Amino acid sequence: MFKKALLLSITGIGIGFAFLSASTGSESKTDVVVAEASKEAEAAYHPTQDEINKLSEAFGHLIGSSLETPGLTFNLESIIKGMIDATQGKEAPMPLEDYEQLMVRINEAAWDQMAQDNLNAANTFLVENGQKEGIVELTPQKLQYEVLEEGTGAEVVEHTTPLINYTGTYIDGSVFGSTNETGGPIDLSLDHTIPGFQQAVVGMKEGEKRRIYIHPDLAYGTNGHLDPNALLTFEVEIIRSNAELASVEEEVDSNTEAQTEEIAETTIKETTEKLVTLETENTEETIRSEAFEMPGQELEIAELEIQTGPAQPEFEELTAEVEESIDLAPAQAL
Repeated sequence: MFKKALLLSITGIGIGFAFLSASTGSESKTDVVVAEASKEAEAAYHPTQDEINKLSEAFGHLIGSSLETPGLTFNLESIIKGMIDATQGKEAPMPLEDYEQLMVRINEAAWDQMAQDNLNAANTFLVENGQKEGIVELTPQKLQYEVLEEGTGAEVVEHTTPLINYTGTYIDGSVFGSTNETGGPIDLSLDHTIPGFQQAVVGMKEGEKRRIYIHPDLAYGTNGHLDPNALLTFEVEIIRSNAELASVEEEVDSNTEAQTEEIAETTIKETTEKLVTLETENTEETIRSEAFEMPGQELEIAELEIQTGPAQPEFEELTAEVEESIDLAPAQAL
């Protein structure tokens, strides 16, 4: 692409000069255009021979790194010959369609061989690993784990979504996935992961760390995006036993707090309205009693009875109810 762009630029400049030499117009305007084009041409980048050599070597390195095909070792001399022939306009030794079909057959054969080699390695590893101290076998020679750090929190149960940290490796220790690379813990639905991982994580406690060894029969087998029939090892840490439940509980707590405040405000408002009503009734009753024609002492006694009579205990009860409602409103909401 760089070469093509450079050729287009040079061609464009050449066409521009040809056009200018054949065009008519004032001499001064033509001279200005030619002068500007000359400056642009002089300012154009021209790589040195050393840069061209390094670029050529880097391009060859790029081609060489792409030749790593499982089950196939290319002949470098033949590759170089093919490149030279192509630059000289010679025909390829086989049609492109034949080349593609042959590559498919080679890749399929290499995949099958890798799958068999990985299966043999997984079987051997789990037999030997199962004899080590501290290894717990959930399924003989298929699923094993060892506890790296004990936990003390709630346990993970089936069909949940724990919040975890993990690092997954192949049998040779190379990493194929990790939460260290994705920015931190993830919520992982156990119903949407491989059987071996589901079974080994259930029963783990919050804060616990395990190293889990999974046979390909309980992992991806020859499917998925990982190496075929690969034994998978996971180091897993449980942050929360059920991230979905924790989220729901936080939402409930938030709603409960809001409801509690609303209940308290409503209770206080209703009780206050009752108190105001009772006080108003007492006042009205006193005014009506003063209109009665009763001699001196009897009138005073009547007023006293009306003011401190049957309404007074109810007033005291409602006052106590206000104080109690303020203290007990949160408990009533739960």
